[in-house]
Amino acid sequence: MNVSSSSRVGVLGVGKIASAVVRGLSRTQPAPSIVISPRNLERSAALAAELANVEVAASNQAVLDESQVVLLALRPNDVAPALATLEFRANHEVVSFVPTWRYEVTLERIHPATALSRATPLPPCAGHYGAILGYRLEGERRRLLAGLGSIVDVRQESHLHYLWALSGLITPLYAVMSELADWTVDAGVSRETAEQYIAEMVGALCAAKRDAPEQSLASLAQEAATPGGLNEGAHGQLSSMSVYSAFRRALDDMLPRFGEAAPHRANGD
Repeated sequence: MNVSSSSRVGVLGVGKIASAVVRGLSRTQPAPSIVISPRNLERSAALAAELANVEVAASNQAVLDESQVVLLALRPNDVAPALATLEFRANHEVVSFVPTWRYEVTLERIHPATALSRATPLPPCAGHYGAILGYRLEGERRRLLAGLGSIVDVRQESHLHYLWALSGLITPLYAVMSELADWTVDAGVSRETAEQYIAEMVGALCAAKRDAPEQSLASLAQEAATPGGLNEGAHGQLSSMSVYSAFRRALDDMLPRFGEAAPHRANGD
């Protein structure tokens, strides 16, 4: 693939998020030329074999040399040693997907480049689903990621961190759905039927909120809780068992990694 660096996207890292972004970008029309790092050569080679617009660079520095927009998708512990060996250009545009690296810290490490954004793509972006939080997401960086999902702009970096922490509940949320499926399967329902119904039900509930943005999640929960009904009973039981509070505590425990303090409840509790 013989493409100038001015029209190429470089990706540092080939983990789950990076791979999802590469697949999502490759589904846009026209798909950009993408050069990816050889960090995990087996995974990089597999992506390049799967996608005609993707090439594997000889090194991380080659990713920078051959691209204009650079997507930083390394694990937090790997960022410092990787950036210490790299030379950025002043005209590079950089988007960091690293959750625990603040804007100013990253900016210092990519000098002389000054065009920096932070963003939070999630695995479903491979299929152009879901929202992407954006902090200072502008210009070509914004145009590039806009094809992957709905961009939600966040003006304060601390707010970005609180919202980003929510992505740490993906596994627990899937686990809750899996537990519901297991319960249904124990009653004799096929797993395929149970999981399909649960996925469709949860998807429909999320769609109801998207279609009525003016309606709060709390009001939707209240509407579903018919007096004396199944939902009211289940909600009361789970509340008494502090199930919802456990999710909040899990979020609180993530915040030190972002350098943030746990928020106080709005009602003062």
